[in-house]
Amino acid sequence: MLTLVSLIRQNFHRLTAAFFLSAAVLLLFASRGGAPGSGLEGGLLDLVGSLQNLLQSPVVAWRGAVARFQELSHLDEENRVLRAELERARTAELQNGGLLQENRRLRELLAMAPDPRYHALVARVVGDSSSAFSRSYLLSSGRRHGVLMDSPVIVPNGLVGRVVRVGQGACLVLSLQDLNSRVPVLIERSGVRAVAMGTNNDLLKLAFIAKGDDIVDGDQVVTSGIGGIFPKGLVVGKVAMPVPMDDSVSGEILVRSRVDFHRLEEVSLLLPVDEVPLRDSLLELEAGKSQTAPVKNTGAAPP
Repeated sequence: MLTLVSLIRQNFHRLTAAFFLSAAVLLLFASRGGAPGSGLEGGLLDLVGSLQNLLQSPVVAWRGAVARFQELSHLDEENRVLRAELERARTAELQNGGLLQENRRLRELLAMAPDPRYHALVARVVGDSSSAFSRSYLLSSGRRHGVLMDSPVIVPNGLVGRVVRVGQGACLVLSLQDLNSRVPVLIERSGVRAVAMGTNNDLLKLAFIAKGDDIVDGDQVVTSGIGGIFPKGLVVGKVAMPVPMDDSVSGEILVRSRVDFHRLEEVSLLLPVDEVPLRDSLLELEAGKSQTAPVKNTGAAPP
């Protein structure tokens, strides 16, 4: 029995071919000699049709699977292209949004009208040197751009600080929040004078306040102009009273700056209009030396 099964398996294709050949011959003879619609002819047709459908079904299924796979591959490629285009569009949108915000900030800086004795130089914040004991920022402009020691630094919302170190192409700014910062101020409403001191956090402390001075919550604090470093009228902040219970500074009159020191990107430096940048001065000096020639004394009297 096993030998018969093995023989059938080994000669399956040959037996199938022989069967179909025999069925075709029988159909040929049945169609010639038999009556139309005879039972033999109909049975043979049904048998051959069933076997043909059985043998062709894997081929049809395979063709359908191949077509489906090709369709899925095409959809996957199209999806990948669309995702890449969407990512590029998102990146461009973010870049355009950043450029629009930068353009708005620069327009605000240029639209400020400082003291007429000063002109504004826009600089970019390139470093934050703040720590637990200091609050300072590095700017992208230096001596060759005309920056001087103690140049005031502002943004549209108010005063940022002053320059304390100057290099050829960069400078260091001491912010209002620094513990070493001292700015002469006055209460704009009442004219009370004081000194705003940095506390190394978001609030400034008013020093040299006398008992009974007219100061209330929400009073705007501006620079007084005393000392000559800061021009008069630069906004420092607003009086924050009463002092929040969770603040580290208590029992003092505090001022909350209007400047968001955590998001500084571009600032304006106020430079005196009567100061010539060092670079221009040196160029003018060198040009003057080259054009001035020594006069030789010949000893002859003029005619």
